[in-house]
Amino acid sequence: MNRTREERMAPQTSAGKLCILHLAALLAVTFGGCGEQSLETPNHRASTFVPEVQTLRVTEESCGGRSQLAGFIESRFDLTLSSERDGPVVRRAVAEGDDVELGSLLVRLDDVRAELVLAQAKALAEEADLNASTPASRRRQLGLELKMARDDLRRGSTLAPRAARVEEIMVEVGEWVKRGTPLVRLVDLNHLRVFLDLSELERLSVEKGQVIPCRSRALGDRVINATIVNLASTARVDTGRFRAELHLATGTTGLLCGMVIDAELTLANKRRGIVLLKTSLSRRFEQDFCYVLKTNGEGTTLAQEVSLTTRPIPGRPDRVEITSGLKVGDQIITGPWNGLSDGVAVLRWTSGKP
Repeated sequence: MNRTREERMAPQTSAGKLCILHLAALLAVTFGGCGEQSLETPNHRASTFVPEVQTLRVTEESCGGRSQLAGFIESRFDLTLSSERDGPVVRRAVAEGDDVELGSLLVRLDDVRAELVLAQAKALAEEADLNASTPASRRRQLGLELKMARDDLRRGSTLAPRAARVEEIMVEVGEWVKRGTPLVRLVDLNHLRVFLDLSELERLSVEKGQVIPCRSRALGDRVINATIVNLASTARVDTGRFRAELHLATGTTGLLCGMVIDAELTLANKRRGIVLLKTSLSRRFEQDFCYVLKTNGEGTTLAQEVSLTTRPIPGRPDRVEITSGLKVGDQIITGPWNGLSDGVAVLRWTSGKP
């Protein structure tokens, strides 16, 4: 039979189409099954995952700590001596930086006139004593004039009123000074003090008479004891802090006025509260919070998010005091944090291991 080309190719075309349809169906079944399995597995795992966490029982402890404050050393006796009479300066008996003892001569004024007055007063007084006819009133007057002459001569010499160091000499030899003119400034380096400005917590933690260990930055690790002698009960208006005066141990050597000294305040255990490591807390939008273990009515342990109010503890930068949000006995979650959110079920680690 003579068939056309189209008639001869028709059976082959039908068989090819049928094979393609079978192959497509097989691929659809195979990959369709794999797709369903990949979607089910993560959902199955998510529904059974429970975060395992470590916890810490909240207790109460001292809110005390340590605080370091700096101040400048001052002399408790910073004296400026002035002239007690008029006259020219004839001698500067010391130099700046000299250590002087009680009664040491510092500056002397010209005594010529004062010595003449004294000699005349002494002669008149002696003459009156030798003359029996001299009235008693005259003798008393001459005796008073003699005393005044001696005092005037004494006022020409400026003496050290205590052991100290000469900080400054304010006049030159030959200079004419009047009564009240400053002559010499002395500082007593055996009696030193330092002023500290305390915060509210620091003020509540110290008391008058308490001994505070201090260190001078210039002298390294050498400990210098200082005693609180004055303690303000009212904060300063400009700073809001409380002024404390400390006296350094008498006779401490090597210290100079103006040196910086660091005082180490061990804050007394006067107040107790909840103290936690900062690493136990989380922070979001300037708000501290943590997770606390709670059990629902079905007995499931849940993580409950709790907002906290905190304040720093002086000298303990790694910890904070919890002022609200927690109570003694609460169990807080300290980690791990993966998978935690408010209300999620958790599994508690009981001995450091899940």
